[in-house]
Formats: sequence, structure tokens, C-alpha cells
Amino acid sequence: MRATDEQIRSGLTYRQIPEGTLVGAVELPKVFVDYRKQRIPAGTYTLRFAIQPDTGEHTNTAPHREFCLLSPAAEDTSTADMAPKQLIELSSKVNAGRHPAVLLLWPNLEADGGVRVLDKGKGVRVATVQRPVLAGNRKAQLGFAVTVAGWWTQ
Repeated sequence: MRATDEQIRSGLTYRQIPEGTLVGAVELPKVFVDYRKQRIPAGTYTLRFAIQPDTGEHTNTAPHREFCLLSPAAEDTSTADMAPKQLIELSSKVNAGRHPAVLLLWPNLEADGGVRVLDKGKGVRVATVQRPVLAGNRKAQLGFAVTVAGWWTQ
């Protein structure tokens, strides 16, 4: 992570994570519907940080631009950051090349309260957690709130 001392004191946000950073993994025991209403097959996936492109076709498609993209874990075997274009191509394999598989990230600046599931309205639920991270060589905390159910409706 890249963060200044002031950002660490104020609370880290997703914007301090370089795009393409590996942030986790998930095993889906059955078909899952992502934030775009895409059916994701059961399997094991990596989660990498991405920012939604600022193009006209993405206007009003989500309340935030920060996402985790799911990629087949068998093909994503490095912990190194991945270039955004490469990440989009790899994540799109989940849906036969149509679009990356996405989990919307919501802000989570709350103090660590353990893992919780919160209702964001309109059927959207997020799992929240605070995780220790290194910002340069400094220890810090970063809150995650990952969409685990529902999709955006306008």
C-alpha cells in the first residue's frame, strides 16, 4: 500500500491500494450472482482491487468506483500486482470473456468490530472487516466492506 502518515492517521481508504493488488481469495460452493447480475460458477477465485473506468458507459452503474475483480485462482498464481488491462482480461474469463466478475466495495472506516454483514438497502448486503496492512513499512488498518449479496438497481 502507498500511504502518507496523514492518510494512516485519518484512516486508510481503498484509494491507497494500487490497482491489481491481490487482496484475498474466495471459494464459492455454488453459483453466485455478482454485482452486475452475472452468474459466477462455483469455484475458487482470487480477489484483486480495481477501479471502475471513468467512461460514459459506466455512469450510474454503481454508487462507488472501487471493486474486487474475481479471477480463476488456478490462473492467478502470483502475489505480485497485476496491470489493470491484464486483470480485466483474466477476470473476464470467469464469464467467457463478456465482462469482469465484480464485487462492489463500500467504504468501511469503522473501528474493528469483527466480521459483520450489513444491509445497504435494495437487497444489497456487505461483509465488513478491518485487516492489518503494511503502508510502506508502517503497520496500519484498512476496512473492507465487500458486497456478498444483491446488485445495483437504478
